[in-house]
Amino acid sequence: MAQEFLYGGLVSEAPALKGKDAYIAGGGNSAGQAALHLARYARRFTLVVRAPSLAAGMSHDLVRAVEATPNVEVRTSTTVVGGGGDGRLQQLVLRDSNGEGDRVAADALFVLIGARPPIDWLPPEIARDARRRRPRWDRRAELGGGAQGQGRNLWLWTGP
Repeated sequence: MAQEFLYGGLVSEAPALKGKDAYIAGGGNSAGQAALHLARYARRFTLVVRAPSLAAGMSHDLVRAVEATPNVEVRTSTTVVGGGGDGRLQQLVLRDSNGEGDRVAADALFVLIGARPPIDWLPPEIARDARRRRPRWDRRAELGGGAQGQGRNLWLWTGP
């Protein structure tokens, strides 16, 4: 599905969002700050938040700034449960607290779910660090051998 998994790629990816629909899974301050930054580029930006309100994990001033940004939508009590596309991300499946699903067009998904995010949902082709706590750069992916030598060409970056 995905062409790349970037750990910390918000700044470098922002210009590529021009005119596109993008999503952030997360409801903390980092997600709010990222949404404000990325909304300057994206046509429409959606924050997908598990909590019933932004105030549950975001500062008051940041909540006000997010709510005042015209091209940012907030979907509370919602999770990302799927996605797909033809060679790249083109759609997400969102589920609300009532179990109702919604398939939406999406050009990008940024996951901002904490300093130590759970990554068990990533496919086994994504290399992990020695403690298996976060994805890591694996040069084999760059050389075309895939993250686990299976012929996949996954780009992995874990930041500085």
